[in-house]
Amino acid sequence: MRPATAPNWIRNVDDVAQQIKAMELETQSIKEKRRKEFETRQLAVDKEVEDCLRRVRDERETAIRIREEAIRQAQLEKEKAAKAEEEKAKAIVAQKQAQDKKAAEEAAAAEKAQKAEKDKKAAAAAAAEKAKNAAAAGIADASSNTGSNFVSETALVEYKRYMDLLTHLKTVAVPAVENDPAIRKFCAGIRREIMPSIGQLINKQHEIIRVAMEIDQQFKKAMQTQNENVYYWVLNFTAKKLTKQAEGEALVKAAPAFPLAHVAVLLFTNHPRFMDVLLARFVKKCPYTAPLYMSKESSESPDEFLHRLGYKKKEKRLENEAEYNGRQCAIFTLYCAIMQTNPPAGRNLYPLSNGWTWMSRVLNMPPRPITPSLITVFLEVCGERYLRTYGNQARKVIQLLVNEFIPLIPRQGKDGTTRLKTLLEEYLRTGQFSVVEGREFDR
Repeated sequence: MRPATAPNWIRNVDDVAQQIKAMELETQSIKEKRRKEFETRQLAVDKEVEDCLRRVRDERETAIRIREEAIRQAQLEKEKAAKAEEEKAKAIVAQKQAQDKKAAEEAAAAEKAQKAEKDKKAAAAAAAEKAKNAAAAGIADASSNTGSNFVSETALVEYKRYMDLLTHLKTVAVPAVENDPAIRKFCAGIRREIMPSIGQLINKQHEIIRVAMEIDQQFKKAMQTQNENVYYWVLNFTAKKLTKQAEGEALVKAAPAFPLAHVAVLLFTNHPRFMDVLLARFVKKCPYTAPLYMSKESSESPDEFLHRLGYKKKEKRLENEAEYNGRQCAIFTLYCAIMQTNPPAGRNLYPLSNGWTWMSRVLNMPPRPITPSLITVFLEVCGERYLRTYGNQARKVIQLLVNEFIPLIPRQGKDGTTRLKTLLEEYLRTGQFSVVEGREFDR
């Protein structure tokens, strides 16, 4: 008969057997895990080796292609050089033949050319005199119903204030600088810093800010001398440079005026007196910015009257009316661009409200031949913001312009009127003015 419970040694044997079996399972699991880890590492190594071999193959193929391309380019260059030498030899022969032919023609035409040049100068002088007298007569005829200079009372006050400022610059500030060698040398250094900045200006925001900061530094440098004449001299020089730049670049299209306007508006912020000096240069060079219409006085000669209007001498003659009108409109373009400019920071000290004032003044004066061209410039440059700012009031002004003002324009302003009518017809069709090229920064 078996005992109720197994002896202890039997139970111990069973425990040992179970432990051995558990250890065998654990050992087998570890082996399997290590086998998988090995296979994973082996796959990674195989992939890395394959990638390395592929890179080597790619690099070798690339090197072969580069070498083949270099050989091909060298061959092309060689052929090109040979062809160039051949063409050069042909060109030398052709040039020699052309020179011989030209020399013969010049020798034959010398006497004829001298006579033609003499006749041409005589005809040009007569034509210039005729054009000058016609321009003076035309302006005088167009202004015959207005008596003397025509300008609103408030505009006249502003005009006289600006003229007084220019007189001060001419009689006090400029002589004070020119008569002192040390100060003259100091100002010349500032001028050398400012001139290239304005001359190389492009319509990119970072460039505009950079140029404005450079000029601002020069202005502050002049202020630090605590010599008001030095400061005014620098402001006056910069105003002249901006105006001259506009005269040359904004003759054909408005776009070049906008970066100049941005720089001017940024400078106004720290230097309000620069705004006064620049506006003074405007009214001197282009009195229509006031607006001011001048009339010929009975005691004036045509030359004196045209000079007072701002006509320039060009190649020993006065510019003709078309050249004058184009230059006036170029300066006026910069004036308009300044009014509608929104600076990237701060506010414009000469905002579009001045454009509203200008339009109101010009519509309350009898028009001159140049008036439609000026209004066209204003609407092209400022029209979109003028409508957006003044809404229905601006539309009423434009309707007045269409219905009542255009019929009053004198016959001498026919060309400008045609351009203005074209612009207004587009406005009547679309109800808006397009944004002129150059108003937004270039990308």
